[in-house]
Amino acid sequence: MQVLIVEDEETSRDSLLNLLRDQGIEACGFGDPAQALEFYTRSPVPIVISDICTSGMSGIEFLCRIKAVDPDTAVILVAALEELSGAVEALKKGAFDYLTKPPDINELIVLLERAMYLRQIREENKSLRKNLAGASMMGESAVVSFVRNAIQTAASSDLPVLLAGETGTGKDLAARIIHETSARFGHPFVKISCSRYSSTVLGSDLFGHEPGTFSDTSQGKKGMFPLAHQGTVYLDDVDDLTPDIQRRLLRLLDDKIVEPVGSIEETSADVRIIASTKKDLTGLAYQGRSREDLCLRLSVYPILLPPLRQHKEDIPVFVRSFWDRMGHPDKTLTEDGLRILEDYPWPGNVRELKNVVEMLAVSCRSQVVTGEELPARLTQESEGRWASWIVKDMFPLCLPGPDGVPHAIYGHP
Repeated sequence: MQVLIVEDEETSRDSLLNLLRDQGIEACGFGDPAQALEFYTRSPVPIVISDICTSGMSGIEFLCRIKAVDPDTAVILVAALEELSGAVEALKKGAFDYLTKPPDINELIVLLERAMYLRQIREENKSLRKNLAGASMMGESAVVSFVRNAIQTAASSDLPVLLAGETGTGKDLAARIIHETSARFGHPFVKISCSRYSSTVLGSDLFGHEPGTFSDTSQGKKGMFPLAHQGTVYLDDVDDLTPDIQRRLLRLLDDKIVEPVGSIEETSADVRIIASTKKDLTGLAYQGRSREDLCLRLSVYPILLPPLRQHKEDIPVFVRSFWDRMGHPDKTLTEDGLRILEDYPWPGNVRELKNVVEMLAVSCRSQVVTGEELPARLTQESEGRWASWIVKDMFPLCLPGPDGVPHAIYGHP
């Protein structure tokens, strides 16, 4: 982490520099804002801490000139109590936050960590937008066409979305496309894998916690929901949430209120929730393992991602696309090879198919891949069980009709 400090009072500047360096933070300081700006222009840093009243140039003017070079630079202003009106004006002009004099080192560290996290999110979003340029759900079947239309409809609204489907059906991709084509484009997209964390860690990561809440930490933490303000939070495997987290999440969905762990104070957060599940949330609610009211709030707009075995006619499209992306545009599959792929039940869905195709690109030196070169397991009868949890209570109008084409979701064409 690199920080630039602008403070014309030498004692205050050196004190702050020493405090940050003691925390392992790389910091440099200037008393003259013009010199600081010259240094910043040559060597941009992600975070700038500036006194709001400096000689030769006001903190607000300095802020505007920094933002003109890089709008993503986080500028934190330090102001005396009588200067707070100027600090509020600076927030309107793009300052990240402000602290009162003398700045509390613990509060400052929290702000620095928050600024770096949001910068990381912005960089990931830029990469995501580049990777998703023109991206959509692949396939030419009526089933996939229906899913694409449902995703497009979801992106045009701000409703909570529940993506349901087996592992490997493309729920992560659908969530990213919805965010990147929505009005929240340009704001944070944060994915949380609910099954990978303990309930204590997950609650802290999502909602934050107050200092002293846990025995092994003396500092507070800003949760993902406040950090993702005006963006999207994608909760993967939402069926793994504990009752306490379900309650807090329901409060957020209903009132946009965040309850930090161990705190009686509340904060607001404007975030859109996209959730995914490979289980039947309605069934879990019937069993008392999930809140029925939360299930209803999460599934305001449900989208069912179909398993690959329900649209095997798209397999040639997937194979061609995967090879093209890997730089093998001339590679082809014989008819017997294609027949084997279409006969296989694909319990791992598109993700499993992608792994097989990538393996073939490396292992088969010839441009024409035959059935004999496919993995032996694809030709053996599978004994795996596939999920059959889809219930009419949750998706009454989302199941394929006699012609194989899904009907509208809750009245949405």
